[in-house]
Order: sequence, then structure tokens, then C-alpha cells
Amino acid sequence: MPKKKKQCRRTRTSHVGVKLIRKKSGTRTRWLGRWKDPRSGRWCEVSFAKLGLSNADARKAWAERKAAALSVELQARGLGHIEPEDADVGDLIEGTLSLLERELRPATVVTYRRALDDFLAWTVERGVRRSRSLCASDLAHFRDWILKSRCRLVPVVGKNIGRGKYRPGKQPITTGGINVILRSVRAILSRLADRGALLFTPDDVRKKLPLVRVDCPEKRVLDSDSVRKVLTAAIDDPDPDAAPFTAGLLLGGFRFSELATLDSSSLNPETAAVRLASSATKGRQPRVIDLHVAPTLGKILGRSKNGPVFPGFTRDRAKKLLGRLKRRAKLRFNWQALRRTCGSFMACAHFGGVYVAAARLGHGFQVAEKHYLRRVAVPPDAKSLEEAMDAVDLFEQIADHAEIGGKVVHLEVAG
Repeated sequence: MPKKKKQCRRTRTSHVGVKLIRKKSGTRTRWLGRWKDPRSGRWCEVSFAKLGLSNADARKAWAERKAAALSVELQARGLGHIEPEDADVGDLIEGTLSLLERELRPATVVTYRRALDDFLAWTVERGVRRSRSLCASDLAHFRDWILKSRCRLVPVVGKNIGRGKYRPGKQPITTGGINVILRSVRAILSRLADRGALLFTPDDVRKKLPLVRVDCPEKRVLDSDSVRKVLTAAIDDPDPDAAPFTAGLLLGGFRFSELATLDSSSLNPETAAVRLASSATKGRQPRVIDLHVAPTLGKILGRSKNGPVFPGFTRDRAKKLLGRLKRRAKLRFNWQALRRTCGSFMACAHFGGVYVAAARLGHGFQVAEKHYLRRVAVPPDAKSLEEAMDAVDLFEQIADHAEIGGKVVHLEVAG
């Protein structure tokens, strides 16, 4: 019969996390202390002979002190206060931006990179390129540095330069431009601090980098008369996409990029809804736009059976179109104002509300309540956005022409 394995009784020691190991080599006996590093997760060991500890009581006392130190370090690491590894700040920022490229829109990442270029230039000037040398008190100095030294960026022109090249100009940066830089730097540093890569916490970032107070003018929203002027100007425009695109912004509450890149596959006639994928929205969150409250919107967006709804509608083309619409309508507005107009009429209508407007435009409830509520007058008997804007005839005219074989023809206004 095989011998039974001898069972060893485990005893709980007073130095949890630290092991005392005895090694025999011939007639020689060595004692080692072994523990796991909380930072790297690797096992470490030290010889008691090198520490000058030759008896059992001294080894046990050392193990208890080491266990207490490890417990404090583990607790600090769990709270995010442990000292990080010393790394180059530029490498940490680049690694974070590389991860964000998969989560955010390319334009947002470009804005972050421009702001972080200023931050890295300041770290070189300040001499805090390493993560252990960058303290929370230094961030207040960076804010002052931006306020004093940052100038506006102007486009670089010349032969064979291309677009997207900028250089510092002579005029100081605006207050809004400073806040764009501060928000970008706060977003990246807070992400690094939350992961324990820096010496400070996300709360320190917010406290040391407060935004500059700005007296913002009231956001532009069009009333019913202005909506009719804009639609009439779009109908008279020679661009075949002018009227459908303008009507789509007013009824759908799309952002410019969302509508300009909209594909016909996003439209579902059975459920009367437009489903925007997360890759198409600004916040990378999917959104559903209901078509029941805007009956003509489905006809306008259904102008294309396959492929993009507005093929070839570039920003340059849209910029020229916007200039023509403003001159004809004799109004000052932009594409974003049409989106806000949709949110305002939806928030003020009895068939809508603030929550419905926030869901339609992809905003939070507080943003919709602040910018959309009590901005326009809506007839109490209105049952759709077309009736709320008092432009049913114009929207129906655009929808009827948009349905002809999936093509858009130039519209002529009678009289």
C-alpha cells in the first residue's frame, strides 16, 4: 500500500505577506525573507545575513515590520496615493491619446493634441518632464503661463503647404480659446491621475486648473418668422441639397457632421426612426431620432434609397451655401443655430418637453433646460414640429420634391 502523504498543519503568522525561508546547502543554513512587491507584483527576497540578523527573534521582528509597511503601501495604492513609477510625461500623454483615438472623434483628439503640445512645451521650460517631478502646485503655474504667453494660432499659407498648418500669431488668445486648452489638459491629466500615474489626484487637477470666467452671449435661436425666411432662402438656392439639408437640421436636430454623413441605412421606415450609430455621434453614444413628431422628415431623408443621403456635401460647399442663405434671409445664424432651434421648439411644445428634446439632440437634461426651455412660442394646438414652427407648407414642398425618384430638383416659390 502506498504511504499516506504526511499532512502539515498550517499556522497563522504575525507577519502576513512576508515569508521566512530556510535553505540548506550541505552543512550550511541560510535564511531569506520573501515578499511580493505591490507595485510590480513580483516576488522579492533578501538575505538575513546581509541584514545582520542572525537569530530567530530578530528575523521575526523584521518580518513583522515589513508586513506592516506592505499593508500601508497596499492601502495607499488602493486609495490612489501611492507614488507612481518615474516616467516621461510626454510618453504618458501619448499613450493616453493613442487609447482615446478609439473612443473619441478624430476632431476631438486633434483638439486634445494641440492643447497638450502647449502643456509639453511648458514642462520643458519648467523642467518637469518626469512624472515624479510634476506636482499639483506646478499646474497653477501652467495656467498662468497660458494666460500670459499663449497667442492665437493663424493658418500658414504658401505654396505646397496644404491645410491644417498653424503658427502662433501676434494677437493674444481669446478667453474661450484658453478654456479649450484647459479643458483638454484637465481631461488627459485627470485620466492619468485616476490611474495612479501622477503624484496628484483628479480633484487636484480640477482645483489647480479652474476655467476662466467668460461672459457668454445668449445662444442664437430662430423664431417662426426666421424659420420661414431661412427655408424660403434654401428653396431659392441653386444647390439641390440646400433645402433638404436645412430642413433636416430644423426637424431632426442633427449636428452638421451627423447629417452630412448620414447613410440611408440608418433610416427605418417601419419604426419611423433614424438610428445613429455610436461612431457617428460626437459623444460616441448611439441615438434614436423619432420621426413621428416630424412627418415630413422621413420623406426628406428618404431621398436616397442606397448610400449617403447627401453625397459630396463637404464643409467648403456647406460654408458657401450658409453664406448665401444668410444674405438672402438677411439673418445672422449658423448650422448649429438650426439644431438649437429644433431643440427649443421640441422643449417648448406640449407634445415634447425638456427630456424629449435632450434625447433627440443627444444632450443632458440640464443642458436642454438651460438652453432650450422658454426660448420660443409654440401654438398650444401644434401636433408636430412643422406646425410648431408654422411652416407646414414649406416643409411639405421640400418633402414632395425630395421624393421624386430619390432626386432633388430646384424649387421655385410661386409668386
